[in-house]
Amino acid sequence: MIDLRTLLKSSDTIEETRRRMRILYVTPLWEGLGDLAIGISSSARGMPAFCRPLQQLQAKGHTIDVVLGVDKIQQAKLQTDFLGNATKIFPLVWEPRGIARVTSLVRGARQITRVLRNGSYDLVYGHGAMGAIGCWVARRHGIPTGLRIYGVHKYAKEIETLPRWKFVCRYPLQYYSFRGRKKFLIVTDDGSRGDVMRDALAPDEDAYVFRLWRNGTEFNPATTPSPHKREPWLFCPGRIAPKKQQRLCVELLHRLHAIGHTNIRLVLAGHVTDKTYFTGLMQQVRELGLEASCEYVGTFDRQQMDHALSHCLAVLSFQRVSNLSNICIETLAAGAVLVAPDDGSLNGVIEDDVSGILVRDSAEGAVRIAKLIEHPDQLNRLGAKASQSARRNFPSWDERVQDELMLIENSLLRRQAA
Repeated sequence: MIDLRTLLKSSDTIEETRRRMRILYVTPLWEGLGDLAIGISSSARGMPAFCRPLQQLQAKGHTIDVVLGVDKIQQAKLQTDFLGNATKIFPLVWEPRGIARVTSLVRGARQITRVLRNGSYDLVYGHGAMGAIGCWVARRHGIPTGLRIYGVHKYAKEIETLPRWKFVCRYPLQYYSFRGRKKFLIVTDDGSRGDVMRDALAPDEDAYVFRLWRNGTEFNPATTPSPHKREPWLFCPGRIAPKKQQRLCVELLHRLHAIGHTNIRLVLAGHVTDKTYFTGLMQQVRELGLEASCEYVGTFDRQQMDHALSHCLAVLSFQRVSNLSNICIETLAAGAVLVAPDDGSLNGVIEDDVSGILVRDSAEGAVRIAKLIEHPDQLNRLGAKASQSARRNFPSWDERVQDELMLIENSLLRRQAA
């Protein structure tokens, strides 16, 4: 016979867990969040897969503290109340490259240990490779852990080719991210093959709950202008870094001008995360005589991004690893035309000349965009199919965030049940 009082008490415990938890985030200062953290903007401009679940956890009344990996310049500018007065920020100078990586690991483990000794946390939630340090320390203190990884293409490739000992020595944090036991591991399904890493490194099927999830998007009512209102410019959003290959977009613009469409401009937007690459990119613009036709505009907020996607002629994405990115998702959801390499990363998401344009290289990209300019009626056809593909292949952000919150809360309920 079921004891009603026990059932009610259990129900109260579940609701209490869902209502109030204390979670310690261990994370680097991601692009976008950094704008908010050092006072450049009043909202995060990027990394929605990190920012949205964090904001929703706070909105539900959970207490969030953060061990935040920053460089020395960011540390000097950091505003410790950028996530609200109820959130404690513990800055940690984090230098993940070269010999400084070793001292960062030691310094990180010591600081996380101090934070855990001085607080009482229900969960340590690590993000990125730095988050693996938080999980390792938390396990030594008997605290449940979860980990969120965003992209693993380089490591998935090398786990298939390197001897295991060499992989461990070269990428210790990435190894432990998939190897160590935890409550759950979430990896972004962006074409970078997180499932390959899991299959190669997880100690057994019960090591953790594994989720390979695509990012979400906003499905707002369509506000896309009709083709004749589309403006003569191409949009290339995304952080400025070698793997994003904006140089190919500049090359495409040059080729488009060479075949007579000299009125077309290129707008670049995003965080500059590699200054050397950015300098070379601007030099390329000057050498090709495109100074008047190519502009870098910094970062966009949500409203500016929506306006750009609904008014540009097309969006360019020529990323080196995979083009199944936030840019792809947002472009499709907005009913805009994405031009990207036919490299296999968008199979099942974009069908060439149906829901977007897939090309061999920048030369073909220029030719295909020229046809769009000459036949603007194709914009509506491609845009409508793009929007349908977004709804078919990606969740809304509300759905995606709720899935993550449910995974976090349920992981602690399983602990209580045990």
